[in-house]
Amino acid sequence: MRLNYFRELLKIIDRTSVKTYKKTLRRLFDTPFEYTMYMDKNRYLDGESLRARLGYDLDEDVSVLEMMVALALRMEEDIMTDPKYGDRTSQWFWKMFNSLGLNRYDDDNYNERDVDDIIDDFLDHKYKSNGKGGLFTFNKKPLRDPREVEIWDQMQWWVSEYY
Repeated sequence: MRLNYFRELLKIIDRTSVKTYKKTLRRLFDTPFEYTMYMDKNRYLDGESLRARLGYDLDEDVSVLEMMVALALRMEEDIMTDPKYGDRTSQWFWKMFNSLGLNRYDDDNYNERDVDDIIDDFLDHKYKSNGKGGLFTFNKKPLRDPREVEIWDQMQWWVSEYY
């Protein structure tokens, strides 16, 4: 059942690309989303809601991958939906993936230690003050240091800056 769920998540973020990232995506799926900001509990709950939406009842913590896919869905459905562009859920996911710096670790260049370090730095808010290394990288200085605010606020600032 867990493998089927992983495949369902991959369908949501599917994109046509020469490079594949199944190893890195699997690592994100195997890593629990442990939040330190109280309001990021909502991102955890989004992950649980995603399970229910897809019809899966797993007795384990929400993963970083689930949280990211759920956030990409929330971005698309609650904020950025526009029939002119179609469903851009996968676009939002891959923007976060790239901001983390995981785009360097396709299946041909996978390094588990490096990927784990990136994920740990994200979870511990040890990324740059412009958000690079976190889910959202900013060109302009954000309202506050993104390392000190919840993911939802970071996402809203990012959407405001780029869209």
